[in-house]
Amino acid sequence: MYFTGVRFSLYEKFLRKLRFIITKRNAKKECLNFIKKNNPKKILIMNSSAYAIGMFKQRSHHFAELLAPYFDLVLYRSLADANILNWQKNIWLTKWIPDVKFKNAQVYYYITSVNSYPYKKIKKLVKSGYKLIYDYMDQMSEDLVSTKNTRLLWKNLTKLKPHLCIASSDKLFNDLKTTHPKVNKILAKNGVTAQHFAIEKDYNKIPQDIKNIVDLNKPIVGYWGYFGTWIDIELLNKAAKMRPDYSFVYIGKNFNSKVDKLELLPNVYILGRKDYSILPKYGACFDCAVIPFKLGEIAKATSPVKLFEYMALKKPVVCTKDLKECYNYTGVLIAQDHDDFINKLDEAIKISKDENIKNELLRQAQMESWDEKVSPIVKKLNLEEIYDK
Repeated sequence: MYFTGVRFSLYEKFLRKLRFIITKRNAKKECLNFIKKNNPKKILIMNSSAYAIGMFKQRSHHFAELLAPYFDLVLYRSLADANILNWQKNIWLTKWIPDVKFKNAQVYYYITSVNSYPYKKIKKLVKSGYKLIYDYMDQMSEDLVSTKNTRLLWKNLTKLKPHLCIASSDKLFNDLKTTHPKVNKILAKNGVTAQHFAIEKDYNKIPQDIKNIVDLNKPIVGYWGYFGTWIDIELLNKAAKMRPDYSFVYIGKNFNSKVDKLELLPNVYILGRKDYSILPKYGACFDCAVIPFKLGEIAKATSPVKLFEYMALKKPVVCTKDLKECYNYTGVLIAQDHDDFINKLDEAIKISKDENIKNELLRQAQMESWDEKVSPIVKKLNLEEIYDK
């Protein structure tokens, strides 16, 4: 019986591997046929956080949208069911990221510091003429992604002679300058499409799951994003216990199985992942928002996209002290420790009705637009000249 069970297990494993090979082969064939049919001269390949329906819009998604006008075709790595699927205009989602040489096309290849794509393949692509764009968007850490391939790519970055290296925060830019002083580099922090979030709360348009919380008539402390080891769950639990008259609303996806350590107190509500298109309707219901990162290198290196999204909603924000990129904004309060964080929640809720502060939060968000962040990248890559030709 044991022998039979082992044989069956091996057979199932073989079938899964075979299905994977066939699926990958079909995706590759369909993608290559699509490219051949369209015959693009300028291609941007985005090998970044895979796109999935119903997810937040991340840095690389915004980059893809704003860089797309300078290319004939943008291919973005995807978790969609279809092998190749139109996302918008000339941006196509694909299950298979091209790793072959194109004779008649100029290819730019975007990859991030937390992408574990095989280093040998990247090296091969660069040798075949791909123009590498390396986005140092997050601190490499075991809490995020730190594989052999991500470390090899970082170690050998100068040897690969990337067309451009981008850093998302002051700390990461300084790392680039220190470790790889010869590479072509630029600081491009995260931003926001302010007009997407600059809405007022309309009770008739509030999604039902948060409308039930609004109807409790308590101040709402909100957060959206991933829940990973870098989030201070202990702090969130303490805050909910110390402020039972506040509702704590969490929107997002579990990363590394840490959200299950959130204590489900009567005033804690976990609403799950929400699509980018409807996030503003949820955020408009917040009285204040939080970015509760643990102290450490991840926090010091992070430029939180959600900071500017909260600001565009005119919501005061409470942050933990190692989030250096959150300093020096009106309406953004920096907490020195757990007790101070809880006191800062009181302060944030108090100022949430101040029209001057609300307007200043929006003004600051508008100064951090994605267009302004991407414009220097376009210039550094000489895309305007290429586009004009």
